Amino acid sequence: MSEYILGVLADTHGRMHPAVVPTFVEHGVAKILHAGDIGRVTVLDTLGVIAPVIAVRGNVDHGEWAAALPLVADLVAAGNRLIMTHIGGRPERPAPEVARLLAEARPALFICGHSHQPRSAPMDGGGLWLNPGAAGRQGFHRRATVAIVRLVPGTVQAELLDLGPR
Repeated sequence: MSEYILGVLADTHGRMHPAVVPTFVEHGVAKILHAGDIGRVTVLDTLGVIAPVIAVRGNVDHGEWAAALPLVADLVAAGNRLIMTHIGGRPERPAPEVARLLAEARPALFICGHSHQPRSAPMDGGGLWLNPGAAGRQGFHRRATVAIVRLVPGTVQAELLDLGPR
């Protein structure tokens, strides 16, 4: 059974790190998930040349293009349910609305951004919590990061990749 590969990023704030595109191309991503704080629609346009993009609206995303984005994405890839939103909290203390959503949906993978801190951790009750960190050139983070997620039915593996100084 072949794996399905996702490129996952967040917090580009309109200035995407130049290593994002070649990294996703090198890993052969089939789809790209952006967990918000996109900053400019051109970020989505650039990513869309590589693979189809699913994005959620972050707290700095404004304007007509951003209003068209959902706050939460709920999808299935390679037989695994995925939930993505921008602000999630932490795995040990999710935001209240996220805790309710996770309890109801019980996804194999939950993706969020906002903190600019890359993290992959098992969730209580099963599934994987993933924050890819920040892939932008501005913010308080020192290193730009993304995640590569490999999916097969019933299995989710995430690898956090350091792209270098922001």
